[in-house]
Amino acid sequence: MNYYFMPRIEGLKCSVTLSNFPCVEGERPWSLEQVLHVAWSDHSLWHVRALDTVSPGKSVVCTCDELPSELPNDISPFFFFHPKKLPSTLDRLIISDLMLTSPNWRANIQLSSPTTSASYQGEYPGSMIGVEKGTLLSLGPLVQLKAELTSKLILVNLGAAPGNEVGHVRFAQMSKQKILLEATVRRNHCNIIDLSTLNCDESDDPVCVFSNDLTGIPIFLTHDLRFTKMSLEHTHPPAEMLVFGDRGKFQKQMKGWWLSKINKYADNN
Repeated sequence: MNYYFMPRIEGLKCSVTLSNFPCVEGERPWSLEQVLHVAWSDHSLWHVRALDTVSPGKSVVCTCDELPSELPNDISPFFFFHPKKLPSTLDRLIISDLMLTSPNWRANIQLSSPTTSASYQGEYPGSMIGVEKGTLLSLGPLVQLKAELTSKLILVNLGAAPGNEVGHVRFAQMSKQKILLEATVRRNHCNIIDLSTLNCDESDDPVCVFSNDLTGIPIFLTHDLRFTKMSLEHTHPPAEMLVFGDRGKFQKQMKGWWLSKINKYADNN
């Protein structure tokens, strides 16, 4: 069972298209009616609202203008399907294999301006929400530092437990052993980090992203000043660089090696 997110960025509208059918059909066609929910976290609870009932094989579009009125402007909404209508508060989000497919059961997350739009075809995997803390390593991210362009990192974090605790993210160039930026982020949130202050030449030493405090999905939004041109791209986790063997074990080792490097550079600075 996956979750889906809605970044809230000034100057843009966001919509999420969710489909009550998998990317690929199994031996039997999907035949389960489901309730679409939206949830957001405060310090102690998940607040949950049922939005719609979606028949099998049908899709529904959620827009930023249709969010519940009680949702605070500075809190991120997360969407999910469940076969039954859930209570208005939860102590933890639900972890279930109900919608487990390969490839993952996805949604279309679209950012739009008056003249153009860009979308991310993806999800926050249910397997990740059980990670209570975690770490982040994003190698060779898609930062475009051009005079006429602006880059933002959309860092999505989601865990089963509620709470909006603060963590930290570092941006660095590893060959130059140089930390470029440190930013504060929150758990259970679509964090938006402006990268326009980065001052570096990334052509031979790409900017990398690290966190000792939380895991998440890094998505890079690049746009011009008037949002007439936009792109959304994401980097794959280190395990995607591996084909065989215990991918989780080697990802942990890879993360540990790189994070020890960046921590060393931070201590020396």
